[in-house]
Amino acid sequence: MTTLAELANVKFGVQSGTTSLDFVTNVIAPTTEPYVYDDNAAAKAALEAKQIDAIVVDLPTALYISAVEIEGTKVVGQFPAEVGGTTDEFGMVFDLENPLADCVNTALAQIRQVGKLAEIEQQWLSDNITAPVITE
Repeated sequence: MTTLAELANVKFGVQSGTTSLDFVTNVIAPTTEPYVYDDNAAAKAALEAKQIDAIVVDLPTALYISAVEIEGTKVVGQFPAEVGGTTDEFGMVFDLENPLADCVNTALAQIRQVGKLAEIEQQWLSDNITAPVITE
């Protein structure tokens, strides 16, 4: 599947309150309302139980789910990085007042500034992904 039209009849599951839910609802606009779950674990359980056809999660999560968590699944595609005026971004989470947070923020700013972060993203995310980009 490489077009939105091919996804119209898919029964989707997605976590509530996420950009994935917004994307399914507003961009894919399937013929069946998506099944909304409190978290990805519930969506994955529904997928394993064959109650839904697919789940929409961020690409690294999808790759992990397919490779490690749910045998027999595969990532069939990825959506463009920016769709409908929004872009998903990744972050790091630290305990409140963790002294490493400032150090990590400084390091990230420096590697972003010299272009190394984009190079790392290309090498470890973009170049190693075989899932086609789904288009309109």
